[in-house]
Amino acid sequence: MSSISTPPDKNRWKHLMDIEFPQADSGGVSLIIGQDFPHLLVPHEVRSGRDGEPYAVRTLLGWTLNGPIGEDGKIENDAICNFIYSLPVAESHLDQQVERFWKLDNSQDIDESDTMSLNDKRVVEMWKRSVVICDGHYQLDIPFKLDPPELPCNISMAEKRLKSLARRLSRDSSLHDRYTYEMEQMLSKGYAERVENSQIEGTPGKIWYIPHHNVFNPKKPDKCRIVFDCAAEYEGTSLNKRVLQGPDLTNKLVGVLLKFRENKVAVCGDIQEMFHQVRVSPQHRDALRFLWWPQGDLTTRPAVYRMNVHLFGGVWSPSCANFALQLTANDHEKDFSPEVIQTVLKNFYVDDCLKSVSCDDDAIALVEEVTRILLKGGFQIKKWLSNSKRVVESIPSADRGKKVMSLELEEGLPSESVLGLVWHMDKDSLGIQVRPKEKDYTRRGLLSVMSSVYDPLGFVGPYILQAKKIFQDECRLRKGWDENLEEGNIIKWKKWLSQVGKLNEFRLERCYIPRDFGQITSCRLHNFCDASAEANGSVSYLRVTDDTGRVHCSFLMAKSRLAPIKPLTIPRLELLAAVMAVKVNKQVAKELIFNLEEPVYWTDSMIVLQYIKNEDKRLQTFVANRVSVINDGSLPRQWRYVNTKLNPADDASRGLSAADVVSSRRWLQGPDFLWGDESQFPLPPSSYPDLLQHDREVKGVVKSHAIFVANEDKLDELFNRYSCWFKLRKGIAWLLLFRRWIASRSLRDSHSFGAKTHLEVSDLEAGEVAVVRYLQNRYFKDEIKALVSNGRVSKQSKICKLDPFLDKGIIRVGGRLCEAPITDSSKHPMVLPRDHHIIKLIVRYVHEVEAKHSGREYVLAVLREKYWIPQVRPLINKVLSSCITCMRVRCDTGTQKMACLPTDRVTPGDPAFTNVGIDCFGPFLVKRGRGREKRYGCLFTCLAIRAIHIEKLHSLDTDSFINALSRFAARRGLPKKIRCDNGTNFIGGERELREAVQQWNDSHKIREYMLRQRIVWEFNPPTASHMGGVWERQIRSVRKILKCVLHQQLLDDERLDTVLCEAEAIVNGRPLTLVSGDPQDWNAITPNSLLLLRPTENLPGKYCKADQFRRHWRHAQYLADRFWKRWVHEYLPTLQLRQKWQHEKRNFQEGDVVLLKDESTTRGTWPLGRVSRIHKGKDGLVRSVDVKTRKGVLKRPISKLCLLESELGISNNL
Repeated sequence: MSSISTPPDKNRWKHLMDIEFPQADSGGVSLIIGQDFPHLLVPHEVRSGRDGEPYAVRTLLGWTLNGPIGEDGKIENDAICNFIYSLPVAESHLDQQVERFWKLDNSQDIDESDTMSLNDKRVVEMWKRSVVICDGHYQLDIPFKLDPPELPCNISMAEKRLKSLARRLSRDSSLHDRYTYEMEQMLSKGYAERVENSQIEGTPGKIWYIPHHNVFNPKKPDKCRIVFDCAAEYEGTSLNKRVLQGPDLTNKLVGVLLKFRENKVAVCGDIQEMFHQVRVSPQHRDALRFLWWPQGDLTTRPAVYRMNVHLFGGVWSPSCANFALQLTANDHEKDFSPEVIQTVLKNFYVDDCLKSVSCDDDAIALVEEVTRILLKGGFQIKKWLSNSKRVVESIPSADRGKKVMSLELEEGLPSESVLGLVWHMDKDSLGIQVRPKEKDYTRRGLLSVMSSVYDPLGFVGPYILQAKKIFQDECRLRKGWDENLEEGNIIKWKKWLSQVGKLNEFRLERCYIPRDFGQITSCRLHNFCDASAEANGSVSYLRVTDDTGRVHCSFLMAKSRLAPIKPLTIPRLELLAAVMAVKVNKQVAKELIFNLEEPVYWTDSMIVLQYIKNEDKRLQTFVANRVSVINDGSLPRQWRYVNTKLNPADDASRGLSAADVVSSRRWLQGPDFLWGDESQFPLPPSSYPDLLQHDREVKGVVKSHAIFVANEDKLDELFNRYSCWFKLRKGIAWLLLFRRWIASRSLRDSHSFGAKTHLEVSDLEAGEVAVVRYLQNRYFKDEIKALVSNGRVSKQSKICKLDPFLDKGIIRVGGRLCEAPITDSSKHPMVLPRDHHIIKLIVRYVHEVEAKHSGREYVLAVLREKYWIPQVRPLINKVLSSCITCMRVRCDTGTQKMACLPTDRVTPGDPAFTNVGIDCFGPFLVKRGRGREKRYGCLFTCLAIRAIHIEKLHSLDTDSFINALSRFAARRGLPKKIRCDNGTNFIGGERELREAVQQWNDSHKIREYMLRQRIVWEFNPPTASHMGGVWERQIRSVRKILKCVLHQQLLDDERLDTVLCEAEAIVNGRPLTLVSGDPQDWNAITPNSLLLLRPTENLPGKYCKADQFRRHWRHAQYLADRFWKRWVHEYLPTLQLRQKWQHEKRNFQEGDVVLLKDESTTRGTWPLGRVSRIHKGKDGLVRSVDVKTRKGVLKRPISKLCLLESELGISNNL
């Protein structure tokens, strides 16, 4: 559409002159309103003129102009389009980003979680499996979401983008030359290669063409960087959409900068072309194709190229490069010092290394070692800088930074940018570099200038806060991005801009510790927080003391956040500031290497201090949640009061001018009292009111009282609420103390009993005696009466033989041990009944605490040192059998009656290898040229006749296994069913086999192959090696043969093939039945009897005639029939017996709590799980289950599970 109606168009006609049309730009159409939104196009008013003149229609969207608008009544052929309203997509995104900014600015997520998502873990596992070293560089797969990725053919989109690039390059010869140079550099360095004509078709679904363009860094205007647009979409998808991003392995920027300031000598370096040092696996390179003209000649036809390395623009590339960098450190951990390894792991931010050490010698050694270890991973680190001339001089000039490449001894060290800050190396200080450009006084211009001040540690946060306030004021007005600011805000903004250049004078010592400082004896973080109606903030300082008592304070980090647009009370804002201080402290303490003492938090808000130290009042949800965060990260005793005049966080919440930020001692070095002795630190006011008493953040408490007389049933109900004897004694002790306190107050005794705040041993003993007296009064009423009146019990009493007596109202055992050298409590234990909940608590407490989970008799012995409980052994057995701790140590794994053999093991007549089991063994080293390579064996076992077939595997990947399966099928015939272990039965040195089999199980390619061949593929449950015993036993036989034959010899492939075939022949020649000593008996049948069909020496004549052998097929049929008859009569009955597991056991049930046996760890570390699903056999018995654990749902056989607690209660065994 070439014509859009504009305000001048209406002025030609009188009937349209008073209508206001919006001003339209000359850009293209962004949105067309279709007929599927008729309610937007309903006419509310129509302005019409004479015939042939245009008319206007007012709709819900505004006025539209229709008809011819050409001059002199000339009717134009072009369509007329009405401009109603346009909101550029970029501005829509800007609004969304600003809205997100306000939310983030008021969130409390400072320390980010390092937890990986499931997709992140999947990417890491993929890279661990696929990583190889290629030409001294790590080679990693592209983490596609699907494999194969099924990419559409997008070459048409790439060609269109290339034409657009060609127009730009043809207009700018300088850009063309630099672009061509960068492309030639990529090709010459091997980062990219041209695709041969024979390979251009490639594999459909694996090819993607990436558009590319140039990007200029304002700080490096001469350097042209080519970026590949992996986000370019075609048919609704893009390369980035088809790839997993991978985990964020980049170190935190704040952490790297904090570590950079720790020691006196600092160095920094830069990895050259980091992303391009990690190779792409060959099978994924076609997904990184691009178009370019050979030698940059725009007149030639574009050729097809592809990247050999991971590239700029790929969403996965940062994670991939950082993974390779960390792998470099981990793979060479034993060859380098821990300091070097930690430097690579913790002191890099993407490709920038920032590190500080204690002296020049350490720095020189570190630079050399870091350079050397990175070379082992294919990375080259250059552009080294240091604040020490000696260190700089020790570095080859080619490896130095550009500004120190030709350093002279008498020259001072220059300044250089490090991670956005300015490092003045000569003075060893950090600064801020600001070069704001002239912008309009609009929201867009304000945001652009404000964002240009880079300050990750909050050095000049109070000054930036003032610009944030202006920006927030404008956002409240909901103006357009290009509308002028309010007059008052323009004045404020001009004042702010006039000061911004002052920030270039900002200086802060890089190192926390002065060079002449003594041995550090104390190191503590001091965190200040404050809030105002407009913002809240925190600032942290490091206070160190040396052995001479000298004190030094250093600025660490500050945060300033605007108050939410939705108003909050000042106490709530102060609380948000306190939460910020706690989280900043946690983040800083995690990064610093100093041995930090307990931190201190300072606030000038008394209400916040009372919130934090509150123990009895219930707070509103908002306050309670923030207080919970504070208490999780700090202790109430760590919080102190500071006067507002001494609080540097006041600057973070109210703002400072640029001059004040640069020169303020309180802001940059902390308040004066931090530099003095701790005894002079500010103290809270000596007396202040309880501010929570009438605070609306405190929830009201409804008080009610009830009085009732407790009977025995109520007391038993009370006792039954306790599950621990010790806690029951404590509870009764407190009740007795409370009763005593109430009694003393009611008598108004001048020596009234004071309220206690803690229990003593005597109180616990009194509680225990009260419980014992209650039990005896309930169960031994007659005995107590008899003892009070006669001094002895009747002969019919159950405790008559104990010769009981009363001691202070307690029945004790008289017995015959009065003269024994033991304690009085052991001579005369207290008598207790057996059938009560309290007795069970006592026995459990003695077993767990006093007897330390010992056996029955020892528990009984300890118990009788204080109590005598008749016939208590059954109760002890019951308690021991329900003890989870004992069960975890002693319980057996589950068993079940041995299952019937499957059909494929007991059905005669099928050809050999109709149903097979597969397993792998190895590896074997073979000579190949001058090197050595690994080979593996793949064993196929016929489940019916126990014959084996061995194929050699050259590798453990999916393609190698499919080739082995194809060779087996070609020689032995196509099987109907294949059974296989799940790979987890391999242990120790066979880790490669375990991972390979698990990969086969998950392989989409193998499943497709099986589906095409109509083969059923079944897996045994993981770790259930006994379920594959029929082939596991064959592996053992083959290993034994190979061990005897090889004698640790190093073979080549040909001889290894021969040895494997010989081992196969030996195993297939073994007898399946007993070998008779009678020479008249038939030879025992062997697998070869069916495989080779050779006649045996004793052919019974009654089964054959001479003419039957005239044709070989009749002979072969006869031998096969005879094999199967003997197999049925002689071999099959030997499988009848169940050698173990003869009886049915309780089935595992859903909800059972189990212990998962792990033979690679000690029993105490076996994980817990809960049965989520059971798998019943044809006989209704459960032999495998799904178990839900912390790591997910696992399928396990019951032989690897120990039952701890059934769904209905504790169970000691199956």
